[in-house]
Amino acid sequence: MIHLALSLLLDQLAVLRSTGKQVTFVGTDSSFTIRFRPTRRGIAISSGNTPIGTTRSEKLFAEVLRAAEEFAGAELHRLPDDDAGGSDLAASLRRFRTVVP
Repeated sequence: MIHLALSLLLDQLAVLRSTGKQVTFVGTDSSFTIRFRPTRRGIAISSGNTPIGTTRSEKLFAEVLRAAEEFAGAELHRLPDDDAGGSDLAASLRRFRTVVP
C-alpha cells in the first residue's frame, strides 16, 4: 500500500504545484489525512484541525521529490515488473519531476 499512497501524494502535490489550490491527501486504506494549503508565507500543512507547520513551497516540493526518489530507488526493484503499484509510483514520479523546479 505504501507504493500507492506515495503515488497519490505525489499526484496531489503536483496538482498543488500546478494550480496553487489547496489539496488534501487521504492515506490509502486509512483515515489519515493531511492538507496542504497555499498561504503568503508558503504552504501550510495540517492534519484534520491540527496545524503541523508552514514551509516554503520550493523546499516542500524538493524534499518530497528527494524522499520519493530515495524510496523508489530502494524499493521498486523488489516488486515484479508488472506490479501495478510500482508502475503507478514510477509514473507519478515522472510527472512530479516535471512540476518541481
